[in-house]
Amino acid sequence: MLGTVITIAFVLAILAIVAYSLFELSPFAYHADRYHEPGQRQESPHLD
Repeated sequence: MLGTVITIAFVLAILAIVAYSLFELSPFAYHADRYHEPGQRQESPHLD
């Protein structure tokens, strides 16, 4: 019985991690730190 509960908890944790990862990769995730303005072409940094 205890092994079943631990297995179900482990599987649910893995599914939660996968779902969160897919959400972060989707365009619905909001991140305040933008590296360039939307619609603007991204310039490569000049490494001198």
